[in-house]
Amino acid sequence: MQITKKDESLKLESFTITIYGEAGAGKTTLGNTAKNAIVFDFDEGHQRSKLSSDVFERVNYKEIATESKLRALLTGYDTIVIDTAGAMIDSIKDYLIEKKPQLATQKLQMYGEIKSEFTTFHKFIRSLGINIVFIMHSKETFEGEMRRLKPLAEGSSYDQIIAKSDMIGYLHKDSAGNTIIDFNAYDWKVGKNSAELAPYAIPHYSEMGMLLQQIIDDTKEAFNQNRISQAQAIDTIKATIREAHNLQSVDEFNAFFEALQAKGLGKGEKTQIWNALLNHAINSGLEFDTKEKAFKGIAA
Repeated sequence: MQITKKDESLKLESFTITIYGEAGAGKTTLGNTAKNAIVFDFDEGHQRSKLSSDVFERVNYKEIATESKLRALLTGYDTIVIDTAGAMIDSIKDYLIEKKPQLATQKLQMYGEIKSEFTTFHKFIRSLGINIVFIMHSKETFEGEMRRLKPLAEGSSYDQIIAKSDMIGYLHKDSAGNTIIDFNAYDWKVGKNSAELAPYAIPHYSEMGMLLQQIIDDTKEAFNQNRISQAQAIDTIKATIREAHNLQSVDEFNAFFEALQAKGLGKGEKTQIWNALLNHAINSGLEFDTKEKAFKGIAA
């Protein structure tokens, strides 16, 4: 067991990204721009890709259902591209029915078995330190009169893929006709942007280079930096609150308050420190005058 200190890099070895969009958007082509990638082609769509990497063609889940087979296939690779995740779920379903024919008529039990199989598959690949890229088609849904786009997957499988994905990006053309991948969530589309990345412009495939690898590297760096920044912010809050608890005179409280306003702290950080400062002031027989923006003694 290894413990990572709060102020240390998390050393994220691998992560899961979902890329979805309409047919012909360039999802598989983008998937081929990751370093040392292998494509598991469940949907027979690799032949339409403008770029190529190693590919396991016409995959049947039965062929990869054991850890030993998966380990052998993935040795030497850094990223596995599942094309498409929806077709993989269908293949898992066929595999399970072959093992247990009764599942064909037991819908709820089937969903549970698919969830278990998918979770095991995902967990094992992540344990190998290999990135997972799920390629998915998009689906148009309506919530009242609101049109919304989301990845296409059957039933509860959609929830599983969403839950397992660290990042979810929609690949499409923007209003200016430029192809972009955007990980942000909006009312009109599903997204997950844990790394807070800006949208990426997708160039012509001849100039794409290792774009997906850049996105992977940017995501890992952002995750690690966010963790360190959060730890530093917590330490700052604790140290400042300790300083506030040592204040005694009204002049000290007011000087501290003025210094707090000048500090480059976020709203959440200032709120926590202010609450501690105000409680200590009240316990010290002081009150805060909201008009004068200053502490003073409580009038008798």
